[in-house]
Amino acid sequence: MGFDWGETYSFGVANSGNVPSGHFLNSISTGPPWLSGGTVGPEGSLLCTVLIVSVWLICAAWLREVKYPKAASILESRTRA
Repeated sequence: MGFDWGETYSFGVANSGNVPSGHFLNSISTGPPWLSGGTVGPEGSLLCTVLIVSVWLICAAWLREVKYPKAASILESRTRA
């Protein structure tokens, strides 16, 4: 929500293809569409896709490190109590 608000109303760039009517700054995307996002906005660029995949991989690696108790040990503790 913060990302969408920032790009739409602060910077005035297109958000998912929608151009804002009231915004703080007036920005224009230049460059090739694969790099700038073109008319879709910054989330349509290759850079944003690389960022999202990188964050996903970091979170997946972090979650692999989290150790959860095994179901058998939970059941044993319940039967003992």
